[in-house]
Amino acid sequence: GTPISGAIASSYTLTTSLADNAAAFSVVVTNAAGTATSNAAALTVTAAAVAPSITAQPQAQSVTEGAQATFSVTATGTAPLAYQWRRNGTPISGAIASSYTLTTSLGDDGAAISVVVSNAAGSATSAVAMLTVMPQAGARYYAAESDMATRFGLTELVQLTNRVHTASTVDQAVLDRALADADAEINAYLQPRYALPLASVPRLLVNVACDVARYRLYEDRATDHVRRRYEDAVRMLDRIRKGEIQLGLDQAQSLTPSTGGAEFAPTTRVFSRDALRDYGGGS
Repeated sequence: GTPISGAIASSYTLTTSLADNAAAFSVVVTNAAGTATSNAAALTVTAAAVAPSITAQPQAQSVTEGAQATFSVTATGTAPLAYQWRRNGTPISGAIASSYTLTTSLGDDGAAISVVVSNAAGSATSAVAMLTVMPQAGARYYAAESDMATRFGLTELVQLTNRVHTASTVDQAVLDRALADADAEINAYLQPRYALPLASVPRLLVNVACDVARYRLYEDRATDHVRRRYEDAVRMLDRIRKGEIQLGLDQAQSLTPSTGGAEFAPTTRVFSRDALRDYGGGS
């Protein structure tokens, strides 16, 4: 009911603030004959939407394979807030809460997890949290540290598993990851032909696993010699998959793969000289 200074036109405009919320506006119109007062019009002012701001970032997680890893984020901003978790930059289907939990495998090691929080006013992207997945204690591999040391020397293993030049021992966690990666690659070739896990490990697979794991340890620093040994190992695995080389295992472990009704028949005797020559020898 209080006159507004300067508001003497047929319309009235103001820049609002939250203090103007619920104000009642009316106007008195006058002329020589008299006056008329309008009904009151209520003004509702709502707070402007505030874009999300992340106040607690997801934290790196280190777990043993098979365990669950949980990433969480805390954010402020005008509700409702929407969440989309990402793995290596790619959205994770169904991961749309303020936390994300997964049951891990060795294939998850090294995954980069982040989240985008958004609302009507904008979005905020979290920092990346790395996931480290360690092999289970006592995990059995096709090759062991002793096999790697015998073939390539302990000094090389120490150098490949450590980024600290003064280290004098093998970093077991790094070596276990490489051996687990080698197992996964070998199993991809064996699975069509053999029941896994194998009851016993033929020496041929020990040698293959050593070369694959060594290549993994070198990462992008592999020499031509190390790369050739890895490629020879893969060719050997492919021949095993095709049935050209048999592992000499108990018949119960051998499957009978078929394609279009035709069975694979081995064309090379078990551990033939030709097969081993194709694979390569020496260190």
